[in-house]
Amino acid sequence: MSRHTTGWAAVAAALMLVLAGCAGGVPSGGDAGTADGGDDGGTVNFYISDQQNAIDQFEHLNVTITEVTLVRADDADGADDSDDADDENGTETAEPTETPESDAADDAEDDDGEQVTYEVDNVTVDLTELQGANASRLGSVPVPNGTYTKVFVEVESVDGTLTDGSSADVKLPSNKLQLNTEFTVGNGEEVDFVFDVTVFERGPNGYILKPVAGESGTGDEVEIRDVDDRGEGNDEREDSEGDDAAGDDADDADDTEDAAHTEDADDSDRGESGSSNSGQSSMDFYLSDEQNAMDDFAHLNVTVTNVGLQRGGESGGWVEKDVDDRTVDLTTLPGANATRLGTFGVENGTYTKVFVYVDGIDATLENGDSANVKLPSNKLQLNKEFTVGDGEEVDFVYDMSVFKAGNSGKYILKPVVGESGTGDEVPIEDVDETDSDDGDEETELPALNATFVGNVSAGENATVEVTRNGSAVENATVEVTQEIDGEETTETYSTDANGRVTFAVDANATELSAEATAGDDGEAELEREFETEEDDSDEGEEGSESAELNAAFVGNVSAGENATVEATRNGSAVEDATVEVTQEIDGEETTETYSTDANGSVTFAVDANATELTVEIEAGDDESELDHEFESNEGDEANGDDDAGNGNAALRAAGF
Repeated sequence: MSRHTTGWAAVAAALMLVLAGCAGGVPSGGDAGTADGGDDGGTVNFYISDQQNAIDQFEHLNVTITEVTLVRADDADGADDSDDADDENGTETAEPTETPESDAADDAEDDDGEQVTYEVDNVTVDLTELQGANASRLGSVPVPNGTYTKVFVEVESVDGTLTDGSSADVKLPSNKLQLNTEFTVGNGEEVDFVFDVTVFERGPNGYILKPVAGESGTGDEVEIRDVDDRGEGNDEREDSEGDDAAGDDADDADDTEDAAHTEDADDSDRGESGSSNSGQSSMDFYLSDEQNAMDDFAHLNVTVTNVGLQRGGESGGWVEKDVDDRTVDLTTLPGANATRLGTFGVENGTYTKVFVYVDGIDATLENGDSANVKLPSNKLQLNKEFTVGDGEEVDFVYDMSVFKAGNSGKYILKPVVGESGTGDEVPIEDVDETDSDDGDEETELPALNATFVGNVSAGENATVEVTRNGSAVENATVEVTQEIDGEETTETYSTDANGRVTFAVDANATELSAEATAGDDGEAELEREFETEEDDSDEGEEGSESAELNAAFVGNVSAGENATVEATRNGSAVEDATVEVTQEIDGEETTETYSTDANGSVTFAVDANATELTVEIEAGDDESELDHEFESNEGDEANGDDDAGNGNAALRAAGF
């Protein structure tokens, strides 16, 4: 029997397994008799976690575990001698010992005492979800009291996928993880123990899986933050003794199998209430952001289409709520700040999983460049149990953040389990609370963006384009300030139907700033500095060549239309840059290569059935990348159906 509850998160996440053997004690086998001593026993709560090393390079790192073995010291006659053992042998291995399988077995059988083994029933865990101090309980099992010196975790297979989608070669010597660390279980004592595992890079030869002794040990030695230790889970833990524990584990295993089956079911299963319970309650659903690589971004706009909830237990089923394609800027939601996506009518009961479905991500870095932010499968999954009582109103915040994918220059959007939960578990500061009711439509608008079109040079005309979510903004106010011979001059313009305005840059201008505003809907600012002749003579050609390569879409980008990309360096057009355009059409990718003209531009046709567009620009040793996603007609129709079927969700948008 086993219980397998998966948890999906970034940086702060965990996965819960319940180890099970024979009911009421140690599993059958040569050592089973050691647990039959009645009062001569304690309880070990066994956790698994992950210390962060090369784990950032992995999208998934799935490890299948078959059993866990605890090895007792030679003298296991009582707790009195164990204190001496602590004093004499209490040296914790700084780095885990890699021991061949045969040697490890010999060590366990010859050099140490008896073994206590627990079958785990081939449970697969994703180590990318088990980082930091967060850990999830593998199980509470009775063990003979005494001192233990080794812990083994038997592994059947390791399946690693890197953030770029390629498979990773992850080695595990002897197919087991051995940890040499000493801990004592007193008579009747309950001990928490965490086994920390992570992956290390082996240079050009792939990766290796190892335990981390410095992050492993009992709750008195290392920090253990149990992400599953809530509400009814605490009661189960306190009552898990003897036959009752076995019965609870069996029920939990059944519940988990139901949940796993539901997760793998067709999308058609989602949207059912999953329960005949007529109790109706209310749930306020929030989005928030735990700050990680967020400081790199000026804007990170995420468009959410639906929120899915899965009920726990035998009645487990999906409840899906539409949020009307809400776009939120995660840079405005750091810490406890959260924006309410909506208030949903839900059946009362316990929920175990929350999904957020994302239609698009539009990211701009602090330097004005577009950022490549990936989201596998276009949805975020959070394993977080919470309960909604009959007639109760519950606030729930779903925290997400962006993380760097190593040195690839790419980013990944992930949920943060440690910062997600109900208002009783995490702080929620509603940024919408002070907004008036008539501001709802205004706050639903995406962020305002502004870009220079083409070259920007002193003594020439310059053009600014103002857009929102890729569409031109007409009648936006653009305030242009130039510094000329040490003095500032300011002029005000309005954008045309194409969202553009053109103005003259003074030949003696050294600095230029353009601030665009559109009513009360936000603002965007651009800045440019011009080199003087004195600067040119000092820096020479080498200085100008070191400027960063920039790329931007010019105007709207739509499926079935032409798209234009412009490559610039320090505001000047880059001619003959190589532009590689990749389109995903009906699930297949096609790639074509172009070169920029004298204006640094290239125009190409976007297929009417394209769902994703990637443009990579190279000029010498420099490169830049753009991404764009298109809504499919099928997705639009599906969203329309959802709108019609979820009229009970009252939405309140956030203010940016």
